Amino acid sequence: MSSSVPPAGNLSISFTTVELTVLATDLGYASQRCGVRLPPEWTRRERELALGVARNSLRSRRVLVDGADGPAMAYAVAALLDVVCAPAMRVELDPGGDRPVRFLAQQDATVRVRERDGLHQLTPFATVDLLAWVAGDAGLHGQPAGPGDAVECDAVAYVAARRALAAGDLVAARAGLVGLGLPDVFVTALLRPDSTRALALRRRAGRVTVGGEIAWLNAGPDGLWLLPTLDQPLAGVDLVAVAPQTGADPAAAYPPIPQPRDGAYAGAQAGETVRIAPVSGDALLATVAGFLRDEG
Repeated sequence: MSSSVPPAGNLSISFTTVELTVLATDLGYASQRCGVRLPPEWTRRERELALGVARNSLRSRRVLVDGADGPAMAYAVAALLDVVCAPAMRVELDPGGDRPVRFLAQQDATVRVRERDGLHQLTPFATVDLLAWVAGDAGLHGQPAGPGDAVECDAVAYVAARRALAAGDLVAARAGLVGLGLPDVFVTALLRPDSTRALALRRRAGRVTVGGEIAWLNAGPDGLWLLPTLDQPLAGVDLVAVAPQTGADPAAAYPPIPQPRDGAYAGAQAGETVRIAPVSGDALLATVAGFLRDEG
């Protein structure tokens, strides 16, 4: 899996939420498998009207065609949706300050899904290029490591400072982080909005889902630091197992990865420590590559 720049010229196609709902339903998937859901406040009449308009739009774009045996879907679109709705691996990148980018992968094909201006843009590429796409979206190429050495600090105090930051108490957050012996350039960067990044992964392994997460701080020209994932959604474990129930909705068996930094961590244990270490973009890419290789 190479981290070189992904090849140019990949074709993309975009759909609205309602159009994706139509396509997923026609293929026999619940719409949640595409990562979309119609507004729950819509009445039945509103849903039917929106779905009808979306179906007409898909016909006008030749995504759906009327055949002798009823409506048919363009093969290329059906193949894309099969990857999106039934991936063997899900990688979600929180790039900071923007909607998360999802990569839904099967053995040979991956689809990158990015939401912009109310549209879901689907871009297919070979799974062998997954690392290059992640590296490009994360902006890791050529990034320097932050100054100084790695710091081991108290996990309880670190999580408390992060929670103060999430609550908007910058004074308490700064005091807590400085008290841990973290360099000022790190603390200043962490206090800036949207400075943290995270990459979460889940994949199917038989009848369970396994996964993990990597997080880092991007201080721009001041460099990168690898962050603990203690207060991240997949916190406290390197392996997450979810046993699907027989007959359950597949979307429930493999739910979307929760967004990073949602404060879901239950709490650090007394005596626990976390490590915050400067890391270059190239070194972080090597870590991501190993993460994808081991889990993928």
